[in-house]
Amino acid sequence: MPVSKLLRKTGKMLLVVTGCACAGFIVGTLAHYVGLGHYFGWNLDALRLALLEGGWPGGALGFLVAVPIYYLVLHGHASAKEWALLVCVTFVAATVTAPVVSALTVVITPIATLTTAVIMRSK
Repeated sequence: MPVSKLLRKTGKMLLVVTGCACAGFIVGTLAHYVGLGHYFGWNLDALRLALLEGGWPGGALGFLVAVPIYYLVLHGHASAKEWALLVCVTFVAATVTAPVVSALTVVITPIATLTTAVIMRSK
């Protein structure tokens, strides 16, 4: 394999890993802040709590779930529309389940995201 092709594939993989972790961090933070805002309030302290309790686990899940989805389910090809759909489904799933089952959100949200990706790819 030529060096340029190897560098291109490595760069793409790093971009996917970084993007998935960042998207997970942002989705986790916003889902915690919006989904549990009625309980913790809508202030700066609640946002800091959302960063810790939602952002960091969301970033880790983004890395652990979205990267395999991209390479194994979507076969390394996804349009911006497909990414947007996955992020929206993830956000809605996390926001809706957070007030109801709290910690189980980290189990339910990846399942919803994986199911959406499988359905998307089957069409």
